[in-house]
Amino acid sequence: MPKVLRISECLTGADFENTILNILVNLGFDAHLTGKEDRGIDIIASKTVDEKAYKFYIQCKFWNTTVGMKPIQEAFTGCHYFGNDGTPVVITNNRVTIEARQYARKLGVEVIGKPELEEIRCSNKKGGKCDVGITGLQGLLMGSLCRNEEQIKDSVKGSKEEQKLDTTEEFKRAVIDDLDKVDELQKEAARLQHEALKIYKKVVLKNIDYG
Repeated sequence: MPKVLRISECLTGADFENTILNILVNLGFDAHLTGKEDRGIDIIASKTVDEKAYKFYIQCKFWNTTVGMKPIQEAFTGCHYFGNDGTPVVITNNRVTIEARQYARKLGVEVIGKPELEEIRCSNKKGGKCDVGITGLQGLLMGSLCRNEEQIKDSVKGSKEEQKLDTTEEFKRAVIDDLDKVDELQKEAARLQHEALKIYKKVVLKNIDYG
């Protein structure tokens, strides 16, 4: 059993994942780590509100630099890999670029960065009073910390639909196609590198023969 840490005490990515997992479980979520074959998703979590389960596919990023668009893409495609029956979420200890946040909104990916984690932490000190209008996983976490049933219910009202308001199926398909192209190009680059190495070896051997 890993030691329970505060986020500020985390030293590694594994520490951060286990800390987020412990927070979720302690707040009544059914949550587990995905393991090595995570496909960009580290934690799958769900919470039942009014007899309906709300599911979240979470990628944890413990970085010492600002988070860009790549983790957003990974969380989005990972959620689709696992069935797309929930909301993709990126949770990071650091800040997230404006471009990445805009990209996340278009894809329907929730972002919980350094400012949001601070809001969640502070909500524990408000004695049942939570900021209104915060939906998704962040809203659920804040409502659960405050033990505020109204906030919990409000946080899941149309949260996924609101986040995906300006998302089109064409845009999502384009992102997946682009990622597939990147994968194909990486494979082709590896093949060409292998061919170049074979040619180099032949040249070296030929020079030895003539030497």
